[in-house]
Amino acid sequence: GGVVMLQLLAFDSGDSEQAFLGGGGLEALVHAIRSFPGDASVALYGFAALKHFIGHGFEVQRRACDRGAVKAVLDAIQLNLARVQVQELGCAIVADLAWGDEGHQASLVANHALKVALRTLTAHMEVPTIQALALAALQSLVCSNEQAKTALAELGAIELIAKTLKKYPNDASIQAYGMAAYQSMAHEHEENNKNIISFQGIGLATSAVATHHADAKVQEFG
Repeated sequence: GGVVMLQLLAFDSGDSEQAFLGGGGLEALVHAIRSFPGDASVALYGFAALKHFIGHGFEVQRRACDRGAVKAVLDAIQLNLARVQVQELGCAIVADLAWGDEGHQASLVANHALKVALRTLTAHMEVPTIQALALAALQSLVCSNEQAKTALAELGAIELIAKTLKKYPNDASIQAYGMAAYQSMAHEHEENNKNIISFQGIGLATSAVATHHADAKVQEFG
């Protein structure tokens, strides 16, 4: 109930949002997720509010991470694997935090976010929205991070991403985020580049660009 109330207060109005942030609401929100990671309702409503607020910029992201948001979010994702909305929101939060700051990216990787995102990707192959968001998380986690690129490849991600791209050739979001993940993994990483090619990466990219000729993101990353 408390997390739902926090969410309602947070989304009520612009003034309420500022009061929420200024009055310790963000810290209370992270504390609730951290304290009850296995509670599906806390995870769902807590993630929805947290996703909203980290969109406010780096300062809010920093405050959340300083209070333990990284581990709290990853724990809740793992303990609510069967909950589709929790997985969607969790992957979106991971993607945003990793993309927004190198320190947050490093903290996520150190707390096994790569394995968490791959587990979500594997467990929900039949849910395209989760596939897209898990791929977005992976791309953010490895971008410009050499150790993460190597680690992700060692976890079997190149083959798994190829499987997802082949399964959803007509889904522009999956194609864009999958190609972006490949691009980040391959950039200045010779071994990953070779392995992506071996799993038909060039053919997959060519097909994606041809199929989604009007989609700017696919054209950018394909």
